[in-house]
Amino acid sequence: MIIKLVLLLLVVGVIPLYYGAAVSKGLNIYQDRGATGVLFYFLFGSVCLWGIFQVVTVPLILLKQPFTHAVWLWGIVTVVLLMTLLTIYRTFWPFGKPHKIKISWQWLLVILMLCIIGFQVYQYVFKMHIDDDDSRFVVTAVEAYEKNTMMLIHPTNGELMDTFIGERVKDVPSPWMLYIALIGKLVSIHPTILAHTVMPGIWLLMVYGVFWLLGDYFFKQDFVKTCLFVSFTALVIQYYGGHPWTQGSFTLVRIWQGKAMFAALLIPFLLLIFLNMMQQKENTKYWVALLAGDLACCLMSGVGISLGGGLTLFYAFYDVVANRRWKRFWTVPLACLPSIVYGIIYLKIS
Repeated sequence: MIIKLVLLLLVVGVIPLYYGAAVSKGLNIYQDRGATGVLFYFLFGSVCLWGIFQVVTVPLILLKQPFTHAVWLWGIVTVVLLMTLLTIYRTFWPFGKPHKIKISWQWLLVILMLCIIGFQVYQYVFKMHIDDDDSRFVVTAVEAYEKNTMMLIHPTNGELMDTFIGERVKDVPSPWMLYIALIGKLVSIHPTILAHTVMPGIWLLMVYGVFWLLGDYFFKQDFVKTCLFVSFTALVIQYYGGHPWTQGSFTLVRIWQGKAMFAALLIPFLLLIFLNMMQQKENTKYWVALLAGDLACCLMSGVGISLGGGLTLFYAFYDVVANRRWKRFWTVPLACLPSIVYGIIYLKIS
C-alpha cells in the first residue's frame, strides 16, 4: 500500500509539478510568485499531461490498438519531454517560499477554509458512493484496465464490437476515463476505486486550487481576502446543488466524469489564463497555455470540445484585438485547433 501511495504521489503530484514549472518558465508565466506559483505549476502541469494523453491516445483508439500501447507511448513521451524541458529551463527546484502569516487571527481564516474543504473531501472519500452512469463512464476504464482494449466491448452485454456505436462515439475523441485507467495501471489500483474513492478528493483540491489562484488575482495577492473568497466559494458550491447540471452537482457529486471535470476545473482554469493574459500584455506566449487548456478540455467530453473551443477562441481573439496584435492573428485558430480536429473526428465517426 505504501508503494502504491508513493507511486500515486509521483504520478499525480511530482511529475505534474515539474512539468508545469518547466513549461511555465518557457512561457514566462507565474514566475517569482512563491507558493502561489508552485500551485499554478502543479495545476498547469496536470493540464499539460492531460493534453499529451489526448494527443497520443485518440489515434490509437481509432486504430483499435491495445490499451498498453497508449500507456507506453504516453509514458515515453512524458518522460522524454520532461527531461528535455528540465534540461533546457533547469527548473530542478520549483518550490517557492511559503506565505508568511504575520497576524495570528489569519490562522483562523486558514483553519475555516481547510475545515470546509476538508469536510467535502472527507465526504467524497469516506461517506459517499454514487455510481450513476458507471455503465458508460467507469466501465470504459475497467475495460481498458482488465481487457486491454479501448472502447471495443459493449458496456451492456459484454460483446466485442467491430465499430464504435451509441455513446461510445462521443467518448472516442474524449477518452477521459482511459486516463483514470492509465493511473490505475501505473500505480496498481483498480480504476473503480480510483474514480470513486482516491481521485475525487485530489480533483476537488485541484478545483479549489484554481479558485485560490483566481482569488489571488482578483484581490491582488491579498491573503486574507483570498482565504475568504475560497471559503465562500466552497460554501456556495456545497449548498447550491438543486439540479444535476449545476456547478455544485458537478463538483461534489460526480467529479470523476469528464464533463464534470470540465465544468468544475477547466472552465475556471481557462478564465485564469485569460485574466493573466490580459494583465501581462507584453507576453505573447499565452496562446500556448490556451492551446494546452483546449487539449485538456477535449479530453474531458464532447462539451469540452465545443464549449472549451469556444472559450479558447474568444480568449485568443480578444487578446489579438484588444492588444492590437494583428501580426499574431494566426495564434487564434491555432489556440483552438484541438477542438476543430477532435470535433471533425467526432463528426466523421458518428
